[in-house]
Amino acid sequence: MKKRIYTAVLICALMLTGCTKKSTKQNTSPHNVVACSRSLGEMWMLSGGKLAGITDDGKDLGKKIKVVGTLMRPSVEEIIALKPSLVLLTGDIPTQQKVKKSLSDAHVKVKSVNVDNFQDYDKYMKEFTKMNKRSDLYEKNVVDVSKRIEAIKKKVNFKKQTYLMLRVSSMKNKVLKNDYFACEIANDMNMVNIAQDDSAPDDINVEASATLTATDKA
Repeated sequence: MKKRIYTAVLICALMLTGCTKKSTKQNTSPHNVVACSRSLGEMWMLSGGKLAGITDDGKDLGKKIKVVGTLMRPSVEEIIALKPSLVLLTGDIPTQQKVKKSLSDAHVKVKSVNVDNFQDYDKYMKEFTKMNKRSDLYEKNVVDVSKRIEAIKKKVNFKKQTYLMLRVSSMKNKVLKNDYFACEIANDMNMVNIAQDDSAPDDINVEASATLTATDKA
């Protein structure tokens, strides 16, 4: 009888140990995370995570973080070599979406991130801090920041002054419209984007921007 009781206790102990191991595995935060832009790397670190790889625009985020190509051309080979559990990609860069397909074909977990406003930032930071089990950092880097933003918006008013925002690169200059994060910040301060609708071209040169500004003043 004692032998049967001992055997039953042993089986229960083994079952509980198995459940504990399974639970621990499920709750493990992502490791060897690669971010394919500086901003994504900063978001991941603000959520309590550590980076194994970053594109060259964020190479100063840490000496031990390996550079995996450029923002426009992340290296699939260098990313795979790090054996990442998660790769964060920028959703609005076409070349990164090609990288996404290559990584997915190699069975690497990939997440595209599109941050066009504070609400997007809030959504992804909530997700990232949950992955890293750092709800305290969500409070610090999202909730508290949101409160400061609202306080600033009440104090600052540019009284409908106009602005034109450009994203400049060696390949082309792009007009930023109201769906862009930086434009939303200016709009919240009661400024007016002169490229706020489809009347302004997406691609623009210096002469065209001068024309737009002159037309608006007239």
